[in-house]
Amino acid sequence: MITPERSVGQEWPELPFSAWSETAATLHMCMQVVGKIRLVRTPWTNHSWHVPFYVTARGLGTSLIPYDGRAFSIEFDLLDHQLVILVTDGGRQTVALEPRTVADFYRIVIATLATLGIEIRIHTMPCEVPDAIRFEHDTATIITIPSSRPASGRHWCRSIVSSRRSGRASSASAVRCISSGAASIWP
Repeated sequence: MITPERSVGQEWPELPFSAWSETAATLHMCMQVVGKIRLVRTPWTNHSWHVPFYVTARGLGTSLIPYDGRAFSIEFDLLDHQLVILVTDGGRQTVALEPRTVADFYRIVIATLATLGIEIRIHTMPCEVPDAIRFEHDTATIITIPSSRPASGRHWCRSIVSSRRSGRASSASAVRCISSGAASIWP
C-alpha cells in the first residue's frame, strides 16, 4: 500500500535485468507457446490487441479464449510456479513450471489442453528470437524458473503487480520487457 510517506517510486522494486535474464528468456519462450495458442483461437483485432497477457494477482494471464461453445484461460502463476488452465465448463489443469525443455513444455501444454477437450494446432516457430528453433525441436532451452531461480519469478511478479497498482506501466509493457530484454518493466 502506498502511504503518504512513501512515493510511488519508492515502492517500485529493483529489477536489474542481469540478475534475472535467464528467467526472462525462459518466460519468453513459455509465453510464446501460450501466446500462439491464444493467437489461433481469438478473433483478430487491430495491432494484435487480441493477444496480450494481462497482469493478474499471481502473474500474467490471458482473458477468455473462445473454443467451440466454451472458453478457457491460461495463467502463468509465478507465485506457485505453474501454468493454470481454466475452462468455463469447470475443467481445470495445471502444468508445473519446473526444469524441462521448451519441447517438453510445448508437448505437455498441448497434451494438457487435449485432456480438457481442447485440440489446438499452432505455428511452432518462435517469433522475434535469434536463431529460433521450433518448439517441438527445442531440447536445448531449459525452463528453469522454479528450481534455479524461484525468487526471480516471484520478484518479477511483484514488480509487475506494483507497476499496475502505481499506474506506471501497462500489462503490455511488462510483456515487452520479456521480449526486448529491457531492464525495467515500463518503456
